Amino acid sequence: FHFHGGHVSPGGIADNVLRFMEPGQSYDVEIELPADHPTGLYWYHPHLHGAADMQIASGMVGAIIIADDAATVPEIAAASEQVLVLAEAVFDGLYTVEEFDTLWPETATRFLMVNGQREPIIRMRPSEVQRWNVLHTGYQSDILMYLEGHSLNVFAFDGITLPALESLDAVLMAPGQRAEILVQAGDPGTYALTALP
Repeated sequence: FHFHGGHVSPGGIADNVLRFMEPGQSYDVEIELPADHPTGLYWYHPHLHGAADMQIASGMVGAIIIADDAATVPEIAAASEQVLVLAEAVFDGLYTVEEFDTLWPETATRFLMVNGQREPIIRMRPSEVQRWNVLHTGYQSDILMYLEGHSLNVFAFDGITLPALESLDAVLMAPGQRAEILVQAGDPGTYALTALP
């Protein structure tokens, strides 16, 4: 696992140095964002050349949310937030991803995860509105995200707020893409969040 650059707090490693972290090691990194940095949903992942795909396929990713003006809209401000990290896990017969060749065969075992879980449960009360910050961290396949019996009301893609709320039956997301969505829960019940063909 490694990452580049960024300001490190006093006593830390100098800027623009390649940093390696072995299993079991940890340290804090502080990155200062300029005041005029665009707001919205972003993400990070390791970027060791030759291994980034394997690390992403193993779930080594995370979300970064930079506060946005949308939070001043009363309906959005009142909504509770969920961060949904969509991942495309791929592994070999030993349930590991140890080499680059594992990732590409069409016969490789693969499945989708949300926040590291194969079948997570998102709880909502009837009529509750939630703000879903959705990030597609898969390395290869597009995802056509669909929530059974509900509309997905997109208000931003890739950190760019749309001029108007876009109510969709399904949201098509490419690898690396981000969407910010309002979802209003329907009647009591269980509804599947799936990737359509």
